[in-house]
Amino acid sequence: MLSALGLAMLAFDPSFITALAARAISGIGQGIPFIAVQFYILNATTPERRTEGASIIVFGFQGGKISGMAIGSLLVGQPGAPGVFMLSAVIAIAISFYVRVMAPDIRRIVVSTEERLSSSGVAWRDLLRVISNADFIRTMLMIGIPAKVVLTGAIIFAMPLLMTRMGYAQDDIGQILMVYAAGVLVVSSVISRLVDRSGKTDGVLFAGALASGAGLISSSMAGWPASTYGATALLVVGAAIVGIAHGFINAPVITHIANWYIAGRSARSP
Repeated sequence: MLSALGLAMLAFDPSFITALAARAISGIGQGIPFIAVQFYILNATTPERRTEGASIIVFGFQGGKISGMAIGSLLVGQPGAPGVFMLSAVIAIAISFYVRVMAPDIRRIVVSTEERLSSSGVAWRDLLRVISNADFIRTMLMIGIPAKVVLTGAIIFAMPLLMTRMGYAQDDIGQILMVYAAGVLVVSSVISRLVDRSGKTDGVLFAGALASGAGLISSSMAGWPASTYGATALLVVGAAIVGIAHGFINAPVITHIANWYIAGRSARSP
């Protein structure tokens, strides 16, 4: 419902302050179910299929991004941006009712976890242990945060600005950005099974970080070729490589942290 509210605000008032508040509200609205879904998946999957479970989030997120970009690119020319935002708000409201009816009941899991935390008094010790652990901090600073910076700062923000300056139409920009999401989807299923079989995450995360840099380099070279075809090819290749790279990171990084935590406590820990 918060996501729907943020979208409706953009439909009625496109001013900067309203857009800022709307995106904050939508972000909170998306963050709440993200954590809930992650919590449920880590409880419902066995350790042998933890990465495949986490990849469900990746598939939902990137699948929505592909369909959203495709539909938005097609509709923006007719009802315009306000119409697209209003339609999205209506869909978000419908989804909220769907979730209310169809979401699995995890109250038993939540209660048992809360009882464990309150009885043992380990909640704050767990938090301090996590944020003071060098492996966790390295993973967050060198893998997790850079991957999101590349997604939001380069793919979603900078690349559309670059393509707009180069004269690309809005629907063309949306289609090129879809290549990123497609790369994530294609690779995630393969990598998640590989990580679950091998139990190793370090090499996969390292390869993802390197490939992400290579994709950004390809995109940054798009302004050099004299032909439009050459520039488009570099942009598409760059978006695809970054998408593939993030397919190496998005689900395995959750397994990487979970494996470290479980190895230290000899217990499952959503």
